[in-house]
Amino acid sequence: QLSGRGEIILAAAFVEIGIRLTIDSRLPTVGYQIKIQMVLNNFFYGLLFLVFESSVVYTMIKGGHTHETVKMVDLACAVVELMHLAGVLVVYYLSTIKNE
Repeated sequence: QLSGRGEIILAAAFVEIGIRLTIDSRLPTVGYQIKIQMVLNNFFYGLLFLVFESSVVYTMIKGGHTHETVKMVDLACAVVELMHLAGVLVVYYLSTIKNE
């Protein structure tokens, strides 16, 4: 079974896929399209990472791990995902500045 949080994140991932399919068909075939595809891909990877993390946390809770241990895993994964998003933003804006 997947936890409720995982199901919500997975639903958001499918909405993101729908948005991406809509946006991709309307973007011109220039460098901007490649940049936005990189951003959208990384957002999708982040959502999949959070679904995986939610499943791990759910399994840990069912396995009898302490609340503190589960909380630390949850916090560590949140920090990793925030760093991932910050990295995506830095790469995107540096490539935008470089091309101007």
